[in-house]
Amino acid sequence: GSAALDLPMFVVVGAQSSGKSSVLDNVIGRSFLPRGSGTVTRRPLVLMMQHHASEEYGEFNHLPGQRLTTDAQICSAIEKATIDECGEKGFSSRPIYLHYYSPTVPDLTLVDLPGLIKAHAADMDPSAPHIIKTMVLEFAQAPAAILLAVTPAHSDLVTSDAIQLAREVDPDGQRTLGVLTKLDLMDEGTDCSTALLGEDPRAPKLRLGYVGVVNRGQKDINNGVDLTAARARERTFFKEHGVYGRPAMSGARLGTEALVATSSALLVEHIERSLPKLKSQIAARLEASEGELA
Repeated sequence: GSAALDLPMFVVVGAQSSGKSSVLDNVIGRSFLPRGSGTVTRRPLVLMMQHHASEEYGEFNHLPGQRLTTDAQICSAIEKATIDECGEKGFSSRPIYLHYYSPTVPDLTLVDLPGLIKAHAADMDPSAPHIIKTMVLEFAQAPAAILLAVTPAHSDLVTSDAIQLAREVDPDGQRTLGVLTKLDLMDEGTDCSTALLGEDPRAPKLRLGYVGVVNRGQKDINNGVDLTAARARERTFFKEHGVYGRPAMSGARLGTEALVATSSALLVEHIERSLPKLKSQIAARLEASEGELA
């Protein structure tokens, strides 16, 4: 969990209310990220998911030895760590580190960050939009970071806050994966099939392409729709949709399973590329530490 090493990880960026938290819930298969109106995420959460054959629990770096097993326990610990560091309204770029072990998760490291905002709320620090963007850029500009740029499908990709921010740190789109959310909320007769197939001339070009997902809405969450049911409904949506269900869409990446599989493969490739640099970073750190010790 050392921030001093440039470790390969996914950095999740998106505007407030873009569906970022729902994407993370779906990937994790649990719903322990804090929710609410306004800016709920106020410091980075580095979530290190590790596949474990039999046990399922979360453990925070700042709470060593405490195994938290319920969504409510983990959520409460995130909220408390946020208030302890930031107060009721402030922000901090100091991360919360959470190791999450489960038989159902892939081996992925994700960084959840505050949603980008263009203007501050009445009860918020006027500098909040700048603070949030600076915090997001701090993580996004790391060369080993793969960006998950989350954008609602019914908004214009060209003006997407997530894509624009990704462009600042990754101008060639070499390490940005576009995640299109809320496909089920697009106006009737419209779809984003060309963007998902890489054939939309207006869509920003990303070497890693785009993945389309359908998450739980706030009404689903309020009604207690669990994530297993939500994933099943997502599969049905794509299978039965007049456009996404066509054979011509077989080359597109649709659904949370496709997002997880794509992310896992990308992370493995990224780790392979990063290992020589990581080895030299560790060797330099070790040499410096031995020098201090001597």
